[in-house]
Amino acid sequence: MESMKAVLQEIGRTVGKRILVIAQEKAYRYPPDAEFNIPLAALQENIEGNYKGYNIYRLSPEHPHTYVCIEEDSFHRDITVNLMLLMIAKVLQERKSLSQLVRGVLNGNVEDEQMFILEEKKSKLLPAHLILIDTLDQYNEEVMEITSNFTNVKLQLIYENRVLLLIEEGTIEDVCKDIRTNIMTELLTDCFIAIGGMLQVSEELRIHYVRCLEAMALKRRFKLPDGVYHYEKMDFYRVAGELNPELKESILQKVFSKKFEEALDHEIVTTIEEYFKNNLNLTDTAARLFIHRNTLLYRLDKIYRCSGYDLKNFSDCWLFQLAWIMRKEKVI
Repeated sequence: MESMKAVLQEIGRTVGKRILVIAQEKAYRYPPDAEFNIPLAALQENIEGNYKGYNIYRLSPEHPHTYVCIEEDSFHRDITVNLMLLMIAKVLQERKSLSQLVRGVLNGNVEDEQMFILEEKKSKLLPAHLILIDTLDQYNEEVMEITSNFTNVKLQLIYENRVLLLIEEGTIEDVCKDIRTNIMTELLTDCFIAIGGMLQVSEELRIHYVRCLEAMALKRRFKLPDGVYHYEKMDFYRVAGELNPELKESILQKVFSKKFEEALDHEIVTTIEEYFKNNLNLTDTAARLFIHRNTLLYRLDKIYRCSGYDLKNFSDCWLFQLAWIMRKEKVI
């Protein structure tokens, strides 16, 4: 299969023009480092026209949401342009089939599952991390364009109004944080990113997608802020969600006494959140709170005096953290 990068390079060198292809699932450009400031709305409004020095074409009836931008002073369409569009459409159709197979697997189509196993081995897609990006049904195409610039993204698609990515092995949480930062910077909106886990074989695709959905459900249930959440690191939330109501109430009453509730001001709440977020590390927590380490120790001692739970002691801390999570579920 000829790559889009190779085709755009061949076309670009032949005609000596900058070229941008914006598909539903990815953005491609020639030269690779070229900057294009063409918003999606401008593409849609200027089809078969010229916008700021670029002719804008809809690729084909089979690709109604794919746009091709070619550097030109004025609009024209001739046999050369049609040939370029034909070459691009051929490659895009080949690349699109793998995304369609993924959708088929997620929908439970047995034939697509069998085909995906064969195609995945050809393209060496796995092992890879599956991640889900949720922007509340907004900006999906813009998110696809942003993530297309990450070289470790192996596959992109939009499924059930969310963006799914397969990302190669590596420091997945750091990559996801970078993606989230770029989305926040370019789109001025926050997003939720769930990491379903590492797929070793194609049969695990549906399993890890369900894990992404479960991570998203836990985020909503326990009123967690937008951010990056790894399913495999949400065990506390999963345990809290499975406890029976009587046991939950018993633990909550045990930890959140009247005295402790009265002491729960903004300062103490923030301290507890950061302490857990930094894995009980005193130095890191103090740095995040911009306070001296001794000030943090004083606050933890205050929590101990008001609640009876020493957060520097493991046997106290695990039950307190479980209660803290359950309180988030209860408090609106």
